[in-house]
Amino acid sequence: MNKKFLTLIVSGVMCVPMAFGIAGCNKKDKNINIVAKDVYALSAVSGATYLKEMENSTSLTSKITATTRPAHFSDADANNLKNSIQMFNQILLDDTLTQQTTLTPETDPYFGTYNFVMNISVPNINGGVDEFKMYYNETETKTNKEIEDASLEVEVSTKLEGIMVVSGDVFDVYGEREFETEGNESESSIEFTTKSKTNPNNFIKISQEVENNEVEFEYEIYKGGIKVSESEFEVEQEKNHTVVELEFKNSNQNKATYKLIKGNNSNEFNVTYKNGATTDTLKIVMLENAFEFTYSNGFTEIINI
Repeated sequence: MNKKFLTLIVSGVMCVPMAFGIAGCNKKDKNINIVAKDVYALSAVSGATYLKEMENSTSLTSKITATTRPAHFSDADANNLKNSIQMFNQILLDDTLTQQTTLTPETDPYFGTYNFVMNISVPNINGGVDEFKMYYNETETKTNKEIEDASLEVEVSTKLEGIMVVSGDVFDVYGEREFETEGNESESSIEFTTKSKTNPNNFIKISQEVENNEVEFEYEIYKGGIKVSESEFEVEQEKNHTVVELEFKNSNQNKATYKLIKGNNSNEFNVTYKNGATTDTLKIVMLENAFEFTYSNGFTEIINI
């Protein structure tokens, strides 16, 4: 398998599902579908959340102190961090999203168009729950089963097409997945795209690969049909803290790496920044409708959601 992503090693106690909805370490066929649905749910929520923010973006506001932001922190750095925390807050809050998939009921306005509806619930920073709905059809495009060396090999590919409904806004969604099992070994890959209906050239492409105990995750952001950034991340537990490492690569191929560690409060994050030879730290506090960034030089600013 092409190792093009950062890797999260899931072993020992980390074998328990954390943020990706990975269905434990049991590699039975029934668990593969659970993995796919949970990854589809995470991808749909993340993509739709990012697109909503990108298309209704607010500028950096409320300069609280008299100092200035350190020169090596750009607006793009601040917005990348804000958007990533919003996209993956279920990881950073140590909560997982939940999804329940049913046949689309006859009373639903999308009955007859999409066979399935996935109801997704995501905990938010205010202690409440955000609700999402994904309507979709999924078709199997390839199935192959054979016995080799006394082990059953299974290869299955599927395609998904549908819509994501978020607070009245509708996004087009597309997914492809493949999985293979041979004995106790398994591989799977999922690619999921969320597109704006009003601006179809704005879209998010999220990819995930699983091979035995390795999980790899990446997303690409396109604006006006042009890829404006590419991001990779890994999640670990260090000394009872959830640690998220993010790497951003923009259209100029410049890379910035951020390491986020939860503070003493669930809405606080300590961030280490690195870009080439430059390193720095900052603190981010999630407020009800904004983020408060405090930099190492004492400068504080509010970034609205």
